[in-house]
Formats: sequence, structure tokens, C-alpha cells
Amino acid sequence: MSATDTEVKKIIDAVIKREGGYVDHPNDKGGATNMGITIGTLSAWMGRPATKNEVKALTKEAAYSIYLQNYWAGPGIDRIPVCLETRINIFDAGVMSGPKTAIQRFQKAILAAGVLVETDGVLGPKTYRAALDAEAKVGAVALNNHYVRVRLQAVQTRIRQDRTQAVFELGWNTRIEKFRLASGAKTTPFGPKAVAQSTTNKAAAVSFLSGLGAQAADLAAAAQSQADILRPLVEFAPVLRWVFIGLMVVSAGFTLYHVATKRSREKEASQMAVE
Repeated sequence: MSATDTEVKKIIDAVIKREGGYVDHPNDKGGATNMGITIGTLSAWMGRPATKNEVKALTKEAAYSIYLQNYWAGPGIDRIPVCLETRINIFDAGVMSGPKTAIQRFQKAILAAGVLVETDGVLGPKTYRAALDAEAKVGAVALNNHYVRVRLQAVQTRIRQDRTQAVFELGWNTRIEKFRLASGAKTTPFGPKAVAQSTTNKAAAVSFLSGLGAQAADLAAAAQSQADILRPLVEFAPVLRWVFIGLMVVSAGFTLYHVATKRSREKEASQMAVE
């Protein structure tokens, strides 16, 4: 079940608060950014190149709409069947690195939980199923924390590849660590509606299959009954065949006898006529 509108607003408000206002750090590859919305993201949203002044003038309402469409509902993060805390974790990673990358890293967390899934950055039935299985296998807290570890590893990889990014290391790590859950922490499940729907669907499937099984049993019983009726006939089939052949022979004999008798009478009548 997706989060309520109120929950989504709180989630996005929290991201906007973490991101802060307008910045244009020379080492930030995203360029000019306001409330976490980069100039590139704003340009894509507007359908044309945005200016730095437009980034500065970005309203909270516009930022909210962009986050909702491009980072939460649009990529399908709101529909991942894991606890709300993990979905928020993935959402935050998407804001930092892009939704596709965030999803790829979540797929790596699923692998770390011992469930096979392709790390293609695409949210579809297979990844949803794998996420559900992974959380059921290791628990909501463990899966979330697997994702935290994957995110932290990605930070280290990025810094090794580009030392100019080391200036952001402390801030990134601190931000990611805030999503780590303590052992035994209470989480918000994907939703009773989803569980109920899954249970209902499973029950319906079992009922349907049971019905088919009952029908199959009835048909089998009827077939067995008919077989019992026909079995004596089948067993006597060879005898009946010979009886039939015998009747045909007798019939042929009667026919020949009748023909011979008729011809004999005709012959006698002809001789009497001559005399």
C-alpha cells in the first residue's frame, strides 16, 4: 500500500529540509541546486534549459511536484512492497544519485539478503517479488540496513574514482547513516491492505483449485462408473464377435437354401409345362 498523502508530504518535506536552499558548489557535479533540485533536473522538468536564477527562484510547491513525480511515484518507489522506512531510504538515495541508480543499489541489497534479482535499475514484477521475498527472509530492519551498507560502499567507490568528491564524504556518510535502523526497531509495514489482498488472492486461488479438484474427482468417479458398466461387454467382446460371425454364416446359409429351393421349384414347373 502506498503511503498516504500526508506521509508523502512529510517524506518530501524532510528531503527538502535535508537538502537546504540554493547552493552552487564548484565540486558538485549537479551544478546549481535548490532544495536538492539540480539545474539539470529543473531543465528536464521545464522542457528547456533552466537558468541559475530560475533555480534560485524555485518554489517549494514546484520542488514538491518534481520530487513526487520524478523520485517517488514516477519510478514506482512508493509501490515497492517493503516497509516505509526502506522506501524512504531508497527515495533519499534517488534524490542523491538518481532513481535508476538508487534502484540498482536496492537490487544489490536484495542480493545481499540472499535473494536473486537482476541489478538493472528497473522496478518491475520481478524486483517487487524479490523485494517481498528478501524482507520476508531477513526481516525489514536487516534489508534496510543492507541498503545502508550498499549506499555507504557507493560513496567510497565514488571518492576513489574522483578525489574531488572527498569534500562531501562526511556529509554524505552522515546523511546515509541516519537511515540505519537499530536491531529490533519497529517498522511500518507495506500495508495491511496489501497483505490482506495477497491473502485473499491466495485463498481464492486455493478455493478455485480445490473446486477444480472436486470437479475432477466427480468426473473420475463418473468415468469409473461407466467403465464398470461397460466392462462386462468389453470382456465378452470376443465371444460376441464370434456369435455375430456365426449369425452371418447361418443367414448366408438360409439365403442360399432359399435361392436353391426357388430355382428347383421353377425348374419343376417348367418341366410340367413341357409335358
